[in-house]
Amino acid sequence: MPPGNPLPKDMQISELNSSEVNTTVLKPVPIEHGRKIEEDIYTSTYQEHPDVVRYGRYTLVSSSPIGGQKYLLEQLVQVNMKGKKKQYTLTVEQGIWNTLKNTGFTLCSVPSPEVRSLFNHQLPKVHYEFGPMRLREALQMLSGEAYELTVNDTLRQVCFERRNSVPKMTAPMIQVETSQSEGQL
Repeated sequence: MPPGNPLPKDMQISELNSSEVNTTVLKPVPIEHGRKIEEDIYTSTYQEHPDVVRYGRYTLVSSSPIGGQKYLLEQLVQVNMKGKKKQYTLTVEQGIWNTLKNTGFTLCSVPSPEVRSLFNHQLPKVHYEFGPMRLREALQMLSGEAYELTVNDTLRQVCFERRNSVPKMTAPMIQVETSQSEGQL
């Protein structure tokens, strides 16, 4: 450390003496354990009626975090990757990066060769604009049914793994109701 510069609080100096060189090495000081907060939003039970605070004369505002603030994969995203020239030249990886902007997540840095091949595919035209939808669903849509979304919550990274078998497509359940007029039978 140059003389005159203060030492960061989380570092301490230890000197190593050898026969030829006298060296100063900075070692991190262990962090003291902080106080645990007993009422944890991630472990407490669901509140049917969230806390509400009056904000202004006529407005009531919830003081609890909403689902997308607590669980980042549940946040809503709306993506538009169409440029002014309407060129469709993005790869799936670029589409995923655009979707992850401002979400708090990054894409894993070293995917498997199978996933690398997915990332190099051209992004389908239908995926250039979508939403609003949940981030989890958007990432699964971009990767397709052959890949499974994986998340590292500690590093806030998302990645994909190839599925052992592609799930069978199920027909959507659509209920059609018809009504007959009184004069028609």
